[in-house]
Amino acid sequence: MPLANKLTLIAGRGGGSTVPEALMTLAGVDFVREEIDWKEIYKTGSRLAAINPAGHIPALILKNGEIVTESGAMALLISEWAPDSALAPPVGAKERAKFLRMLFFITATLYPMWTFDDMPERYVGRDEAAQKMVRKKVGARREELWRALEGMVSKPWALGRKMSALDIFIAVMTRWRPRRDWFEEECPKLHAIALKADKLPALKDVWARNFPTE
Repeated sequence: MPLANKLTLIAGRGGGSTVPEALMTLAGVDFVREEIDWKEIYKTGSRLAAINPAGHIPALILKNGEIVTESGAMALLISEWAPDSALAPPVGAKERAKFLRMLFFITATLYPMWTFDDMPERYVGRDEAAQKMVRKKVGARREELWRALEGMVSKPWALGRKMSALDIFIAVMTRWRPRRDWFEEECPKLHAIALKADKLPALKDVWARNFPTE
């Protein structure tokens, strides 16, 4: 259960909660992590469903009990809590528009691809042939979207010289399907960004906790 007067991250190992976990770690934000069993995530009446009716992680429970969902919202909120961390360009900065475009491309357009093919039965029922088709089409679309993002990012970080929250999203999500080997071949700029973020000393424990078999 969330602790009184503590910022609580509802997390699933290796999932989307790795992003705000990493961002809060970089920003020096004090929080506690409550891990949810993946088997419980889509269950009606589960602990997670009571926190987020959409049944998704991550979720943040603020000190006043307010609940924040959606990883893009969390990224912006964390950057506001710790402006010196430079996780997002400030309002008025020339990189702000590019940052926002890519942030919402990642969270609103690309991120849902895993929701669709993780549980295709939500959309096409128990027809196995239909489920297979969903996974195939979603996989192809996801690769198209990654290639589109490859065309948006700069070097050596997504925004150029300065690291931002975008780079953490990239480092986490390139570990998911279609995996890092695909990125090395198809999206070399994204692959290089991910490898660079992997080496951030402050995130050593976050990566080890969420991706222990790597």
